[in-house]
Amino acid sequence: VGSVCANVIQCAIQLFVDLFHPKLSWESEQQAVKQNFTVILGMLLDLAVGAGLGILVFLLYDLLALPLPVYAGIVCLALAAAAFLLYKLALAYGAKRIADYE
Repeated sequence: VGSVCANVIQCAIQLFVDLFHPKLSWESEQQAVKQNFTVILGMLLDLAVGAGLGILVFLLYDLLALPLPVYAGIVCLALAAAAFLLYKLALAYGAKRIADYE
């Protein structure tokens, strides 16, 4: 469950990056995909989110000393909530950006 939610979050982050800075001037489909710097930016944001989540879990483990399955449940719930929120925000912002281009 957690990995599916993490993948949804990664896709939503990449979608937001592409919506904020779309590459609209290209001559071939390969150029649009392979020469697009926003992919690297999205990967760096994904890495930062993953690292932040890992640091948060380690800090909480030191502070609260709960069993690891409890942390796994908390992380899964947090990832599910973040995935749902980012998905809804991406859909709303994407519809707005598409309407701006039309």
